[in-house]
Amino acid sequence: MTINEKGSDDLAAALSAIGDGLDDLTGAAGDTVSIVVARARRLAPVDTGALARSLSGRGSGSTATISSSSTYAMPVHFGVPARGQRANPFLHKAVEQEQSKILAAYTTDVDHLIEQKV
Repeated sequence: MTINEKGSDDLAAALSAIGDGLDDLTGAAGDTVSIVVARARRLAPVDTGALARSLSGRGSGSTATISSSSTYAMPVHFGVPARGQRANPFLHKAVEQEQSKILAAYTTDVDHLIEQKV
């Protein structure tokens, strides 16, 4: 008995193209930056507001990068035990609180990619 799969080469090519496309989810990465920076700005501790204003980010490929130009962002976020400063992981909290929106952004981009390639 011989089993012939019609279109298996086409399916393999489409799956390969989808895999290659996963490296370029810049739309979802950019959406993630906007979502997380907005939430982190609301969660950042406020004295003068400079820390919240210093938050920015960039989406590239499938990666969202969020940073701060403030010299004290990392000590505030991670704490300084030697100085008795507790961590205030506002950025981690922002990602956690916005997890469903982040997932939705990536799901939308992957769905579009699949529709284009299959």
